[in-house]
Amino acid sequence: MYFGYTRGFGNSGIQSAGFNYSAKISRNLQLSARIGAARAASTSLNEVTLAPAIAALVGESGGKQIAHALHYSPAVQVQLARSFRRSEFSLFYGDQIMPGNGVYATSRSNGGELHLVIPVCISGISPCTVRITG
Repeated sequence: MYFGYTRGFGNSGIQSAGFNYSAKISRNLQLSARIGAARAASTSLNEVTLAPAIAALVGESGGKQIAHALHYSPAVQVQLARSFRRSEFSLFYGDQIMPGNGVYATSRSNGGELHLVIPVCISGISPCTVRITG
């Protein structure tokens, strides 16, 4: 995937490959996983300090330099989901490369999430749920 930033200088190209696996362990329990690797090539601008002799010539103490970076990273996603009669519960863990947004550079993100969806019904209003994410 290629990501270009319209209001700033820079871009990221991310390629990944991996193996996907999904299994229904029981009637209400499902496991899914993706395990692989990713490569990210990024171009950005870095602030640099000029040598004193050059700074005296041009009248500036700093400048900008184009930077190229190449990173390799694991690409892992695992989710365990359980459905109940009237609610849902899931655990998620991911370790992957995120493209950034033009302000923040391309970076590696890892972390987990817990989701709980519970139906909450008030007389006359249906359906409605409460989603808890942490």
